[in-house]
Amino acid sequence: MPLKNTVRTFILPSEGMGPRQCSDRFAVSLTKGRYCVADGVSNSYCGSIMAGLMCLDFLSEKAPASSWREGLETEPGRKEVLSALFEEACSETEALLPPSEREWLRRMKKRFGHGATTLAGISLEGPLVHYSVSGDSCLWVRKTSGETLCIPMVESFSDRTEALTSDWASEVGTLSGTLPLEKGYIVLATDALSAWIKGMTDLGEDPFGVLSSIPDQESFASFVKDQRDGLGKVTLHDDDVCAVILEVEDPEGEFVLEGEPFTGRLDALLEE
Repeated sequence: MPLKNTVRTFILPSEGMGPRQCSDRFAVSLTKGRYCVADGVSNSYCGSIMAGLMCLDFLSEKAPASSWREGLETEPGRKEVLSALFEEACSETEALLPPSEREWLRRMKKRFGHGATTLAGISLEGPLVHYSVSGDSCLWVRKTSGETLCIPMVESFSDRTEALTSDWASEVGTLSGTLPLEKGYIVLATDALSAWIKGMTDLGEDPFGVLSSIPDQESFASFVKDQRDGLGKVTLHDDDVCAVILEVEDPEGEFVLEGEPFTGRLDALLEE
């Protein structure tokens, strides 16, 4: 009988920040086999809304993840619909904000004019993992042999990254492709957590085992605090953190959501 494979989702804003200030988003659909994370760029207008919108679009796509960006570029009217949804969501958000935050949001719109986000997503289809990665959110694959793959191969993380923008004007590259679904770990992570994973991997440590052992959101918050405080082998940069963690025990087995996922305002969608 095939073994069950587990999926865990975690998300947390920067220290001292509330849900409204978190720019990371994730989306999960066990039935569709689609998973993604996105990081709204802080130096953009309503980056968190753009991140959530791209997660929604990725989750609703029927084609393999490796074709997601192509569909976004070629499907007639798709960008225009997404841009309209973005502007509508930004206007609704602005109307709900207190006056001081509303004025700040207007200044951001005047300064940047558009929203921007990274995205890393996969779709599982039979024995294959289809992926699409834009910007410095990463897809990590750790095989039982110890071999580790990171897409994109980022040597160092910084405050600047390529990103998908709501005006579609940026020439952002997207890495798309297909990998075999094998026993081990698949982790989608935004930049701060990806930098920590890279640091741990460079030291010969096993960050994937550490992450997969975290049972719930409360434990994740405690883990993040310890790493930010320098209590681990690699210090975690104080930024929003988000991860979707798949532990593959049997490539032919079904995937189940394990633990109590955080399903509050921080995530884009959590659809079983």
